[in-house]
Amino acid sequence: MSTLAATSHTSTPASGAGLLRLGLGLDAAATVAFAPPLAFASGWLSGLFGLPEMLLMGAGFFLLLWAAFLIWAARQRVPSRRMVWTVLVVNTLWVIDTAVLWASGWVQPTLWGEAFLAVNVVGVSAFTALQYLGLRRMGR
Repeated sequence: MSTLAATSHTSTPASGAGLLRLGLGLDAAATVAFAPPLAFASGWLSGLFGLPEMLLMGAGFFLLLWAAFLIWAARQRVPSRRMVWTVLVVNTLWVIDTAVLWASGWVQPTLWGEAFLAVNVVGVSAFTALQYLGLRRMGR
């Protein structure tokens, strides 16, 4: 039993790369789910969320490109350090920008908009933490 316990806490490059790819894959899946509605239904979502249509549309088109990058990154056997740090920085900036937008009073989101912003902040933060943990386990 002690061998099993010791093994479960041991970090190997393979387990780090697997965890990293999982974090990238979940991030990509969520981004693929969010991007098309934001890009192509921004008018309707603007009314639902109480957020500017052009903000939602711009975010949606950015996320379409970002999703392609995340899918590519997640498919790498061992994602490069530079690639992962790019994801970590962009995700961190996304969380900060979303939180600032939410707290600033620049927008007046509806209850649905508040929920949407909260899901963004919490979800992207979780993906970023998982990706960072995978990178650390790889010893990078």
